[in-house]
Amino acid sequence: MPSGNIAIHLHLKEGGDFLLGVLKYPDTNIHSYIAIPYNPYEPKPYERWTLKGMLDLDKELKVAKEFWDFLGGADAYNDLLSCFEEAGIELRPHIYKYFSKFKSLKH
Repeated sequence: MPSGNIAIHLHLKEGGDFLLGVLKYPDTNIHSYIAIPYNPYEPKPYERWTLKGMLDLDKELKVAKEFWDFLGGADAYNDLLSCFEEAGIELRPHIYKYFSKFKSLKH
């Protein structure tokens, strides 16, 4: 079930236009987050050194499960992982066939 949260991806040059639009709706409750949809360190927490000290990690960063569940509601992350696993199993022969042609290339 969707969470009712909306994600807006802004490029810096577009940010000014969006900000002006927000000012038209002063009662709107807006929060900004940095979102990282995938944690390459899983099952360990995301601890990229470049973020330490730049952000309040507990309030401004959403990584993997926290991000996807924020967008899609409870268990959205696990549902998404299941979809990727199912697609990977179904497409495995095609994926292996595609990448097998690169094995024969010499450096």
